This record gives sequence, C-alpha cells and structure tokens, in this order.
Amino acid sequence: MESTAVDPHSYEATPQDRLAVENADLVVANGGGYDSFITLLASSADMEDDLYQVIPGENEHSHEWDGTFENEHIWYDLLQMEEFVLDFADRLSDVAPENAEAYQENADALAADIRELHERNEALEAEGRSYLATEAVSGYLLDDAGFENRTEEEFLSAVEHGDDVSPRLYQDSLELTEEIDLLSYNPQTETQQSQRIRSQAEENGVIIREFTETLLTMRQTSRSG
Repeated sequence: MESTAVDPHSYEATPQDRLAVENADLVVANGGGYDSFITLLASSADMEDDLYQVIPGENEHSHEWDGTFENEHIWYDLLQMEEFVLDFADRLSDVAPENAEAYQENADALAADIRELHERNEALEAEGRSYLATEAVSGYLLDDAGFENRTEEEFLSAVEHGDDVSPRLYQDSLELTEEIDLLSYNPQTETQQSQRIRSQAEENGVIIREFTETLLTMRQTSRSG
C-alpha cells in the first residue's frame, strides 16, 4: 500500500501477494483483525506453522459491538515493539541459524532505539491533559505519554468496522471538543462525521494531530496560538 489516503483495513490481496506468501520462509502478520487477508493467504498456502502474529489468536474482527474493544494498532505500543523485535530475532535465527549473530546484533540496536523513543514519549508528562480520537491508531502512544483518552470504546469500534457512529456518540464527541486538549485525527478513516468533529475542534481552539496508519504524520493546527 503506497497511499496514505487509503484505509489499510479495506486492503484486498493481489496475486502478487499470494505468490510472495507462497515463496516465503516466514510470514509476519499484525493480527487482532487488522490484516486478516495475510492469515488467509498463509492458510491457503499451508503455512500456518510459518506465520508469526504479533497479536496471537484469530485474526478477525467481531462485526457487532459486544462491549469490549481491543486496539490492534500494536506498533504504537513501544514497549511491546521492543519485546517483539528481540523475540523475532530468535524466530529468524531458527529459520536461518547461520545469520543468528547478525539478527541478534541488529535486534539489540533496534530495541535500544525503540526504548529511547518510549522514554522520550513518557517524558512528555501529559498527565492532566486529555484527547479525543477519530480512530484508535494513536491510542497506545498517547496513553503511554499520560494523556487521558476521552473517546468512547463503542465509538472506536464502529469506526474500525467502517460503520457510522451512532447519533448519541457523535453528539457526545462534538460536545467533548469543548473539554479536550488534543484531537487525534486519522485522515485514512475520514467520514463526514469525523470532518465535522475536526471542524468543531478547530473552532474550539483544540490542537489537532494527524496520525496515519501507513505513514505517520504529525501536523499541528490550532487557532489558539
């Protein structure tokens, strides 16, 4: 996927993707329902044993609100990414033991970089500040920085399923723009509802940061100076 204007959840696998999976020694998936297409390709190629999922379990979404919500955008959880890098080096060493030393050295270096990012994020000391998100992508990062997430989980669940948010949740979100410090906005899941929430936030002088799923951009737009 090359465009940040496309929602990755709607990605459809191509024949080239199928061929790449069939020729792979190891297949990596995010899991959690984020990239179910890749687990289907791995299954059709009889490569379930060669599939590495960061979020284990069934890689699919429940299509109805059941009162729970799991944020699948795991790559923004920096501590878990540090663990993943080190664990994945071991998995690669099993596949190609002749390269084990290089895998470990590179993993150690990358894990140290990720740890530094985590420490910088925590140093923001955002306790006492709150945010509203039009989609869950930034959640781990902002929560770890100390922000209070004011977004209803049912709101986030509807967005993940590609549904309109209920009138009640939509109205609540519009009203919250009078109270929050930050709006986390994902343009890849933009709808008329999210555009209106953004406009209302701008009118209320709220700082707005854009987070996209395939390329991170952080652009501040504030009318409060």
